[in-house]
Parts: sequence; C-alpha cells; structure tokens
Amino acid sequence: MVRGKGRTGRKVVRQVLTPSEIQTLKADRNEAAAMLKEAEGYGDGGPGSQMDKARVQAEVRKLDKAIEDGSPRKMRGGDKDKINDRAKELASSIQEGMPTRDEMRNLRDNPGAPFKNLEWQKRNAQKIQEYKQIMRRLEPGDPMASNIENLRFKN
Repeated sequence: MVRGKGRTGRKVVRQVLTPSEIQTLKADRNEAAAMLKEAEGYGDGGPGSQMDKARVQAEVRKLDKAIEDGSPRKMRGGDKDKINDRAKELASSIQEGMPTRDEMRNLRDNPGAPFKNLEWQKRNAQKIQEYKQIMRRLEPGDPMASNIENLRFKN
C-alpha cells in the first residue's frame, strides 16, 4: 500500500479502485471531454458560449487525477511477494470465526448465523478492508478478487 504523511501527520493509505469504479470514472471523463469538444464547434451565441468551459476542464482534470490515483500501481517482484504473503496471512486470519457457506445458506437450521456473521464482520473490519485493497493491487483486472466470499469455507 502506498503510504504518506497527510497534513495532520497521520499515515494516509491510498485507496485502490475496483475495475468498475475506474470504468465509471473514465466514462464520466470521456463525457465531459466530449462536451468540451462539441462546444468548440459553435461560435458566440451558440450552445458552446452558454457552457462554463473552465469548470468542465477542471472537472476533466479532477477525473483524470482520480483515475490516476485510484489505479493500481505496477509492482516489483519483491514487493509483490511481500504483499502476497500479507494477503495470505490476512486470509487465514479473516477465515477464523467466519460462518461457513452452509451456515449462511441454511438459515432454518442455523438461525443465529446472520448475527454471528455481523459480529464476525465487526471484529474483522480492518483486516477485511486491508485484504480487499491488497487483492485489488495484486489482481487489478479481476473484479471478484477482493470478494471475501471467496474465503468462506464450504461446509
């Protein structure tokens, strides 16, 4: 994870976006850029003169920065190995106390399973977030890589 010091002196963790979030930002950026390009074709008094071009350009720059900041960075071999080891460590830690798939699917036989799951999620919230961020960096093209349901035991 990329860490830096914020203005308050606390560590800031850069959030990696999911592929669908990046795709949505790119679509918004392309739409704003198309509006700017379309406005250039009109002279004074046309639809282009009624648009605040500076604001739209600022929005395009803001979206470009969000895409750049949220996209996963290329990792070197040693870094990737360390992060992969951390992901495995988190996965085994997260699985402790996690209700199984059968418990969650057969609520008639396990009436306390939803409450058990909620308690488990509260206890492991930070680990789950870290695991999701790591998996988004390790597998940037796979939207299901950060899904914790993949860790749930079958029986």
